[in-house]
Amino acid sequence: MNNDNTTTANNQPGKIGHCPDVSPEPSEAGKPKVLVVSDYAYASGGVEHMVSELLAGFTDGFECTLLTWLPDAVVPDGFRGVITLDYGDLRQAWPAMEAADVLLVQTSFNTRLLAGLAADFLTHRPKPALTVVHTSSHSRPEATYRDVQAAWLTRLLDASSSVVAVSTDVEKALRCMPTADGGDWQIVVIENAARLAAPPTRPKGRKTVSFIGRPMPQKGWDDFTRLAADLAHSGLEFAANTVHAAPDTPAPGIQLCHRLADEQMLDFLDGTDLLVAPYRFADGQPLAVLEALACGVPVIGYDTEGLGRLLRQHGQRLIPATYEALREAVSGWASGRISVKPPEPMTVRSWTQAVAEYAALVHDTLNDKTARVVDLFATAAGDPASHAVLASPGGLVQWKAPMDVISPHRSNTDDDSDSHGP
Repeated sequence: MNNDNTTTANNQPGKIGHCPDVSPEPSEAGKPKVLVVSDYAYASGGVEHMVSELLAGFTDGFECTLLTWLPDAVVPDGFRGVITLDYGDLRQAWPAMEAADVLLVQTSFNTRLLAGLAADFLTHRPKPALTVVHTSSHSRPEATYRDVQAAWLTRLLDASSSVVAVSTDVEKALRCMPTADGGDWQIVVIENAARLAAPPTRPKGRKTVSFIGRPMPQKGWDDFTRLAADLAHSGLEFAANTVHAAPDTPAPGIQLCHRLADEQMLDFLDGTDLLVAPYRFADGQPLAVLEALACGVPVIGYDTEGLGRLLRQHGQRLIPATYEALREAVSGWASGRISVKPPEPMTVRSWTQAVAEYAALVHDTLNDKTARVVDLFATAAGDPASHAVLASPGGLVQWKAPMDVISPHRSNTDDDSDSHGP
């Protein structure tokens, strides 16, 4: 996305501005009530920040409430609509779901309890609902309980009006899942976006190698700590932002930080010469990598679902998902044998556009429509014919987007459907 379409606070590099007035004017009965249901309640994290962006962008057009587990969930400044289920007490969940005009449920192939609760509610009390799926596979393929979580996910998707996949990899994985009744899900691809963007303040060198992610094997934390130990005498410096918490065990030779404020995160990225993303089971589109790309940070990453496609789009270095390949690539980069060209900063898709697409889809769902979602910035991108604004009978506004914005679910017998799946 061209930087001309990106707004920042006070016109300065930093947090990408929230979408101004992306939703239609409310009806005479008042703003539609949107209940965001999210099991993701860490003090920091990709899905948590995505939910916060939606809550902020929906302010003018919707009355929003967040149903989650922890009172310190990531929400916009001043947001007061958080319902927390303390100690598993679900009594507040039922009336909240009953009162909402539409449910917006956050989930993944690692389906969690609130998503399962929403599936139960919607099965017995059908109402407009959007389910957002954030991953393209289960993070623990060896788990014997995957079938239980898959059953929860299938039931939730069957009860939803539309399903949002945050990347085409997620969409392909969903198309490999059987529906309970043999029908099709209406799948909409709304790609994740970057919250933070800034041009580098200095030329990138070959000194500081960084990692961003939770300190767990699925994120490649073990590979990163091993890399720091093996290259301890190479002259490289290693840093890690472990997102919401410090590692449980010491990490010698690594400068650690977590729970960074936005300005601190921008400083962390500005001081990074190379980001390594050894993610073995990536999110649909990892926020950490999106923001590194938006800040012009070179990336070496494993060629795994979600991550591989994203890095290819931005011309970054992909390697096989092995420690040996990681060490070879970083050593080659440090010595100058391998070049990783920094991505063009501030060209990653912003949440301004993504929030507009979610807002349009919520209204389409409330109107029981299947109209396509708008790319509000198509005109600025030089393609004025690719979108249209249509007045709906209910007085709301529907947006029509290019064909690649929405990808309808196709049956498992399609010739081009991938073999991978949950």
